[in-house]
This record gives sequence, C-alpha cells and structure tokens, in this order.
Amino acid sequence: AAKAHLAKPPWYVDVNMDTGNLVWPVFNALQAFWPALEVLAGNLGDARATHAAFYGVWRRYGLTPEGFNLAEGRVQDGQRSYPLRPELVESTLYLSRATGDPHFFDVGRDMLHSLERTKVECGHASVADVETMAFKDQMDSYFLSETVKYLYLLFSPGHWALSGRYVFSTEGHPLRAFPFHGKGGAGKPSPPLSSPKTNPPKPDDAPRTAPRKEDADRMNAGAASRLSEHVPGARR
Repeated sequence: AAKAHLAKPPWYVDVNMDTGNLVWPVFNALQAFWPALEVLAGNLGDARATHAAFYGVWRRYGLTPEGFNLAEGRVQDGQRSYPLRPELVESTLYLSRATGDPHFFDVGRDMLHSLERTKVECGHASVADVETMAFKDQMDSYFLSETVKYLYLLFSPGHWALSGRYVFSTEGHPLRAFPFHGKGGAGKPSPPLSSPKTNPPKPDDAPRTAPRKEDADRMNAGAASRLSEHVPGARR
C-alpha cells in the first residue's frame, strides 16, 4: 500500500486516506526508518535509492530537519529542528550490514562528524534550527539508546547484537529472539544480516568534506519538478 499510494520515488509523501491525493509534499525525519524496513523486506535497490535521497538532506544541512519541503526545496516552516533522531543512522547500519558497501561507513563518519557539532558540556543538545544551529536545552533518551548505539554498531562488525540472535526494540534495546513454534511445526529464526566484507574505518578518521549543498540541490530539484505537478502553487 505504501509503494502504491505514497511513493514518489525516491521519496514518500502523505496522501489523503480516502482519495489517495497528495496532501503533504514533505520529507519528515521520522520517515528515515523506511530504508531499513526495505532492507528487511529484501528490496535493497529501493532502500539504497531512498536512503540516498534522505542522506542528501542531511548533507545539505549537516543534520536532518524535522521537515523538508520537497516541492520548494527548503526546510519546512515550523519543522526546522533536529532533536538528535536515530532513524537515518539506523537505516545506514542496516544497509551497511546487508550490502558490505564501504560507502555507508563514509555516511556514518559524516554523521558522527556532524553530531560533534551538537556537543555541549553535559552531553549533546537538540538543535532548534538546522540553518542557524541554535540549540535547545534538551537531549532525549533515545539519543543514547539508539542514535549513538547504531553508530557504534556500524563500526563494530561481528558484534554479538548483530548475530541474528537478537532483535531491537523500538528504543534500540537488544532482546533475545526465539524461534516461533506455531501451527505446522517449529519455525526458524531469521538469519543474521550479512557482515560487511570491508573493514570499517575508525570513526575518528579525518571526516569527509563538509556537506555539498550542490549535490542535494540537484537531487531536490528533480524531486520538486516531479512533485510540483501535484501541488497547487508549488515553485517550479
């Protein structure tokens, strides 16, 4: 249903549940879990394409705003913050484990470098505005339970939490997975995600260059062109 009604590849948008008409041409930061779900479904090509689009927003601002207007290619009004969310880091981890592509180590290193900008005396601060980098006096618990945990695991191939014997809760806590013994006989546990064949760089290696605005601009221009025909008054 999501692919049939929400997909404007490589993006996903909000639609009216009764008519399917587009109502909200905005990338919401919470959508960034989707590439990880695609990995689990075996759709690696779609996962990579959507992850690249989402990561392009991160590279443009150095962080992901809560909302990015696809039709106008700008931060959505009222959604300018970055509250240290983990979803894009999580998808990066899953794609790295499934593909072994060292590109995702570079992505993780960029994210780690960006998060250093949020460091304050007693932890890391949520960002009130990704364009001005004004801080909020807030650090949600999921930053420790998810965001930095997924970054740690990205650079830790062979870690026991990635063995296939554990699943993560919605807050990133590893829980032991047991085979399902349902009707028809014993079930089988899911196999572990394949380990990358390339050794990851150390997270503190020299980061890549600062986010390239022109790369994201080109990608977002294409998305805006495709979406503008569905959005009355959208900037072309």
